[in-house]
Amino acid sequence: MLRSVVSRLYEQDSSVIEDMARNNEKLLSWSQNVMFSYDVNEVYGDSKIAGTDIYQSVGFSAAHIMYIIRALLDKYDIDRGDFVYSARSTKTVSTETE
Repeated sequence: MLRSVVSRLYEQDSSVIEDMARNNEKLLSWSQNVMFSYDVNEVYGDSKIAGTDIYQSVGFSAAHIMYIIRALLDKYDIDRGDFVYSARSTKTVSTETE
């Protein structure tokens, strides 16, 4: 979920995330994690934003991901009420009953 949101935001305006990566910015004031960086040693995990040299921290809990998304929406000046995320299940629903 977080990767897809970051990817969409990056497509909308890459300069925001690029600035955060250059500055090794900690997105959440209460978190010690650098969210984006050009240096793999600054982030948690080694996931890159597709098509870039920017590393993104990964491995957060669902609650932490929600805080990160809210902070990113604020950073991009997107009203939270305008944000809608939907996910499609990749699992097939079994029609068999026991």
